[in-house]
Amino acid sequence: MRLFIATSFPVAVMQELNARIAQVKPKLAAASWVRPDAQHVTFAFLGEQEEALIERLAPPLEARLGALARFEARLLGCGFFP
Repeated sequence: MRLFIATSFPVAVMQELNARIAQVKPKLAAASWVRPDAQHVTFAFLGEQEEALIERLAPPLEARLGALARFEARLLGCGFFP
């Protein structure tokens, strides 16, 4: 299972992001796109891992990251996994 640490966007941001992606998609080569409802920002890609790792990582990550204050960000680029 491919695992990563990420955050999602508020609904309004997701709608605007997906509208922009819809305009760009036809101009690019065929690719496997993230589902519109699953857009996210990846902070750490953990690669292929055993599913059991989720049970070990989730509690400490939720405890540490759940206490972080909300933040604002601006998207200036994008990337992909080959």
